[in-house]
Amino acid sequence: MTDLTPYERSWVSVLDELRSCGALRVSRAEQGPVSQVFGDAPTEFANLEEFEDITLDPSLQRCYFRFVSIAASWEVVESDRSIAGEFDVAHISDVLSGDPPELGWSNSTPDERELLSQLRSFDGTTMTGVGHLTALRVQPDVANPELWFDAGPLGAHRMDIDYCAYLDALRMTKGTFGWQYLFTEVSLAQEDHVGTAQRLSEMLDLFPRLFPAYDYSDLRARLEARL
Repeated sequence: MTDLTPYERSWVSVLDELRSCGALRVSRAEQGPVSQVFGDAPTEFANLEEFEDITLDPSLQRCYFRFVSIAASWEVVESDRSIAGEFDVAHISDVLSGDPPELGWSNSTPDERELLSQLRSFDGTTMTGVGHLTALRVQPDVANPELWFDAGPLGAHRMDIDYCAYLDALRMTKGTFGWQYLFTEVSLAQEDHVGTAQRLSEMLDLFPRLFPAYDYSDLRARLEARL
């Protein structure tokens, strides 16, 4: 069996946290196989530069994993709470060598079409079909790609964190639906986002008790700023 890196083991621990949490009903919690095609972080970043003409900031190597994917889907057991979530994070080399996602933006402008052509989806809701996805934006001479969160009819929004910070936050939120809004400029006080605001408020009330190893203070401050 391939030895896992400390970062890869940290994701195994996240899935173990979900499986062992009696307050959650987990329908999926799995890391895909360790890829036999992709190498370690320096090798893979060099391959992306050579074969895809994509240069990534070396700082992003700290959150590199070799799993083909990491995925989970869950909901709270308590019937009076609406918290649920999902994530499905693909291997970064598969992501950056792939095609733009099919977002189906109607009546898009030339700028929006250019943006769409640069996006590469790496996290989504493939099991529940909620329609959320997060993408890296591939641009010439940009080594630390922008992140964009697309919530279907509610539009696409640039996030104010990078790829590694996204994965750090994902470990804490466990993919709670709509958590990405905490890192955008969207006001969750708007009528369209009432359900998301309620879900995130409940998550930040419950999760510090379920997962006390994590510090949720920054997420709580971000939610307050969005309300």
